[in-house]
Amino acid sequence: MNQAVNRFKKALLEKRPQIGLWVHLASSYSTEICAGAGFDWLLLDSEHAPNDLRSMLTQLQAVAGYPDTHPVVRVPCGHGHMGTTLIKQYLDLGVQTILVPMVDTPEQAQAVVEATRYPPHGIRGMGGARASRWGRIARYAQEANDEICVLVQIESRLALDNIEAIAAVEGVDGLFIGPADLSASLGHVGELNHPAVRAAIDDAFARIVKTGKAAGFFDRRRGFVAPLDRARGDIHGGGPGCEPAGPPHQCPGGAFQVDLRRAGHENRHRRGGCDRRLVGRRFVAPRTGPGVAAGTRGHLAGPALARFDFVGCPRTSPVAGAGE
Repeated sequence: MNQAVNRFKKALLEKRPQIGLWVHLASSYSTEICAGAGFDWLLLDSEHAPNDLRSMLTQLQAVAGYPDTHPVVRVPCGHGHMGTTLIKQYLDLGVQTILVPMVDTPEQAQAVVEATRYPPHGIRGMGGARASRWGRIARYAQEANDEICVLVQIESRLALDNIEAIAAVEGVDGLFIGPADLSASLGHVGELNHPAVRAAIDDAFARIVKTGKAAGFFDRRRGFVAPLDRARGDIHGGGPGCEPAGPPHQCPGGAFQVDLRRAGHENRHRRGGCDRRLVGRRFVAPRTGPGVAAGTRGHLAGPALARFDFVGCPRTSPVAGAGE
């Protein structure tokens, strides 16, 4: 067997838009429903959802039947000995892309990257297990490092101060802003639309984009998409409300969009009978090349959902909001 190419990482390197969905129910059954909805990737959460290694394994097995959809896993933590151990265990399950919360310094980012790499480039233990298909991928240990994708979350004032240094760490592929924790760190708990929070996010996106790394955002309420557009932004999700399909949203050339969505909305998705192939063209993005062509795919958003939410209806206007 050959080592599987990380299509999500490849797309980021090629600056191609990627549309994703946040899955939060810790159920392989609902995860498989989402995997068949046509998204480029799904975020499977172990930080704020009741997942453990066994429940994550069954969800990864469910997604494996849909090779066009890439699983991204948020680990519970990525710092210290506990973080190193958890990252090793998730990678051994076959996870290729991880999202790590609360990364505040370049030293923490470097430690996360090292935990994902086999020696001499890191400290990952030589196991492999399901990731190597129990040894059937003969060169897994030699080739795995190149296919691991590391996304880190910027969620504090200290992390904002260190954006350029974190982005400069080799092996960090994207920086993801969590506005809820960030608002708390800035002294405005729950005030995601506070001018100081909005200004900080706007500035952060512009700075991330200048580094050449991918920028991401968990979006629940209106108003946060403009920073993405101004920064030629990359990753974001969609918020509450259900609206008729509207005109295409022009995706900046060279940007990639990730419409991560979250939680509890898998059932709404099933009831509404909508999936990504049927929705209107908000956050549409071409598979190749800059701009958006007629007939390209759209973005889903559902009531009470965050952008990184779950989804059931077409959406038109820019949405934004709270994140984790």
